[in-house]
Amino acid sequence: MKIVDEQTSQVYYVITVKQFETVLALFAEGDFGPREIYPLISETAGEAGWNDPAMDVYDNYDEHRK
Repeated sequence: MKIVDEQTSQVYYVITVKQFETVLALFAEGDFGPREIYPLISETAGEAGWNDPAMDVYDNYDEHRK
């Protein structure tokens, strides 16, 4: 969730504890590969509605183009 401080226009993001711990662990370990955050990206996308069956048409976008 994105929150904007009306006085300073500073933007803040509220994330779950699980998401925070995952990101924190990645930085604490030092070197990491981008693939390590794929599960977090997938979970976040799912929470944003990408798991909705109506979104399945995007998996076959080229097949539906005219």
